[in-house]
Amino acid sequence: MNPRPRAAPAAGPADGRLPRWAGKPVRRLTAGELAEALEYLEWHRPDDEVLGRALAGEFARRTAAAEFARRTTADRTTADRTTADRTTADRAAADRARADRAATDRRPAPGSAGPDR
Repeated sequence: MNPRPRAAPAAGPADGRLPRWAGKPVRRLTAGELAEALEYLEWHRPDDEVLGRALAGEFARRTAAAEFARRTTADRTTADRTTADRTTADRAAADRARADRAATDRRPAPGSAGPDR
């Protein structure tokens, strides 16, 4: 009987090749590679909780950051569009007011003879 702990069995495809993401640090994995690594880990090494937590934490951080970026961009685009619409509406209202004043200035005052006389 051997008192030393046994090494974990080699996990990998039958042909012995490791997945393309296997040699990368967790922070350098893409979101797709993280998802693939989590799926691989679930099937081949379900007892490796430390690696599973690291992968899941990084995947959650990435997806949360991507969602935040998407919402921030959408909010900024909406705000820009709203500001542009408001500015356009303000300009149109100012142009109408200017046109009304100009038309009023051209009309003869009541009781006056007008510009011809």
